[in-house]
Amino acid sequence: MNTSPPERSPPSFTLINNNNNNNNTDQTSTTNLIRLLEHHYFPSSIPLLRRMQSPARSPDALILSSFPPPPSSPHAEETPDHFSPPPRVFTVGFFERSAHPSIQLWLFSSIQTLPSVSDEDEAETRRQLRGMLAEFRRLRPSSGGWCFAEGEEHGGHAGGEASAGEGGEGKGEEEKQDIILIGYVHTLLARQLFDTDLVVPDTWQVPFGKFIFNATPNPGASDLSDPSDLSLPQSLQWDTVRMRDFDLVKANNPFVRSAATLFRCPGVGVRLSENQGGTLVAWCFFGVDGSVKTAYCVPEWRRHGLARKCVVKLCSEHAGALGSGAGGGAAEERPAAGKETVEGTTMHVDVSLDNEASVRLFESLSARHVWSSYWLRVDLMKVM
Repeated sequence: MNTSPPERSPPSFTLINNNNNNNNTDQTSTTNLIRLLEHHYFPSSIPLLRRMQSPARSPDALILSSFPPPPSSPHAEETPDHFSPPPRVFTVGFFERSAHPSIQLWLFSSIQTLPSVSDEDEAETRRQLRGMLAEFRRLRPSSGGWCFAEGEEHGGHAGGEASAGEGGEGKGEEEKQDIILIGYVHTLLARQLFDTDLVVPDTWQVPFGKFIFNATPNPGASDLSDPSDLSLPQSLQWDTVRMRDFDLVKANNPFVRSAATLFRCPGVGVRLSENQGGTLVAWCFFGVDGSVKTAYCVPEWRRHGLARKCVVKLCSEHAGALGSGAGGGAAEERPAAGKETVEGTTMHVDVSLDNEASVRLFESLSARHVWSSYWLRVDLMKVM
């Protein structure tokens, strides 16, 4: 008699947001899922949560959940504490295929927050990951192609002082359409992917430190809470990062994103006054997932705290788009960007732990190293 356990059926997924077919049900489901991730799974959920909160998304963006999100309730005062509890192990993904060559998939799994993880938990996580990737492959746009031109897209960190926020984004060669980039993969989740045959062998497999910090510096921990600290030497001035600066940004960071990716991210910069050439000397960017990207200062202007000032100014100008509080609030519940306080908003950044200057920069903002993360390239052709 055969006593082997029956094979489990493939997991099913709920498509809770499709910009090509947006409706009130999708909006409610998205809002409630955001509230759940914020209330019960923060800060582990921060990369995915921030991406879901961001209004910056292309028409092909999809959100999948391995369990039906909490439905709308006739009780307006209902909080996430009253939602039906989700399964012990679940997975949520935000997929934006046209973001190539940058990050195309943000993932969160409840395995990241479990106090102890069993072999059964890991097996179920791998089953959900493989099933979700297969579903994303099935749902790919019928027209194919990318919204942005293909080009070099690297990740990592630039050597030297004050370069941060560059996760391992891709390699330099052109990639076939079925290889996608997953960003900010938590160590526990990365381990499950490494145990499959899905990860491209030459993918960037060096972990980065995930740091989180308050958008408003703690007055007791940093002098940056004083707005006057953002004043600059007489020969410098604040400005945005402009398209004409992208070659300089890329030249000073061999792992920087493509110009197409940077163009999506608001940038804050410090440049020489126009009568001294107007050259950019320090900068950073606000990612579509609410992260700080590419904080850097050129060597000749270091030891003036310029990269740190850029980070503080970036947060003061753009963190309001995420809302206040630890999680930031759902998009439907938020005022327009810049219309509310940034007090209490949690920011995140990934830094190579070998880059001591960047680590010191964010530690000066009371940032905490909370876990490690990976950037992984995955071949969707192998999930068939």
